[in-house]
Amino acid sequence: MKGAMPLRKEITLMREKVLDLARRIKETKDSELVEVHVQLLSGTILGSWALPRQSKVSDVMDRVSDIAEEGKAVSKLVFGDILDEDSTLEGCGIDEGDVLTVTFQPCAFRVTGAGAMEVNGYYAKSERVQNGAPVFINKNGIILFKYIMRRGTPYWYFTKDGHPADDSKGDYYRVQTDAASPPTDGWNTKSCPLGTGTCPAVQPMDVEYKPSPPPNGAVATDEADNLDLF
Repeated sequence: MKGAMPLRKEITLMREKVLDLARRIKETKDSELVEVHVQLLSGTILGSWALPRQSKVSDVMDRVSDIAEEGKAVSKLVFGDILDEDSTLEGCGIDEGDVLTVTFQPCAFRVTGAGAMEVNGYYAKSERVQNGAPVFINKNGIILFKYIMRRGTPYWYFTKDGHPADDSKGDYYRVQTDAASPPTDGWNTKSCPLGTGTCPAVQPMDVEYKPSPPPNGAVATDEADNLDLF
């Protein structure tokens, strides 16, 4: 029995060394760069990027968005199946030299003139719907969506994607209207901490989402909002 204790310690020490080696191997593999190629449906290579294996599919989409044709947004990436944006390259089985196929969709709106520069740009329709209206997003992660206050007053907002809809801290601009699509103008920065400088103008890119005209009077003053709470 006396010899069992040293033997047990040796086994424990050896196990720790094996686990440490496995951890270091995994860390090395995770940090290893994988070159992926992105092609159009026609087979034409659009671009190639070297990314860590643990990069997300959304990271590839961001890079493709940077070189996309003006007025177009990345719709999806395909590697056998449509890839989940939140999945990692490794999780999708993507390895060195693999080729992904990208599809694009026309953007619904072009936004210009906003003092907060990240709000400007092209907005594509996402798969999300809020208060009966589509949610639109630009490549900077700004969403354009319809929101209804607790007392029932409807608005369209420019807000940081992922920020709680009922928290104004992520808001840039808004306009009071019950329209099914965002108005061309009339936007303001009231109760929008991130809104700076001039307010945006919204230009339709697709007749399906032709913006409604700005509402009369109430747009700039937001008088009805004096009774509303987030």
